Amino acid sequence: MGEERTPVTVRAHLNQACTLLATIDLDGAAKALAAAAEALSSTGPLSQTARSEIRRNVRQAHSLLEAARTYHGEWSRRLGCLMHGYTREGQPASLGNATHWSLEA
Repeated sequence: MGEERTPVTVRAHLNQACTLLATIDLDGAAKALAAAAEALSSTGPLSQTARSEIRRNVRQAHSLLEAARTYHGEWSRRLGCLMHGYTREGQPASLGNATHWSLEA
């Protein structure tokens, strides 16, 4: 039972991370992913089934992270264009490292 407990814990943390990513709670997802990594680092040899399930969970989390990265990148590009126009090369201007914006009607 103890041998399978850690893979169950890893999968639980990965599932939690996926749920949080789907609801755009990136801070919570980061904590759940860190907990999954910590639990995985303390595991011994895993069964083929456990490895397959963990891989499936990691692929799902990866897919959600890629979707969040794409979404954020597109909004950054659009906001850069709206707030700063275009560069001389015709590309949307960068937002730089701004983390807060103020919008007025």
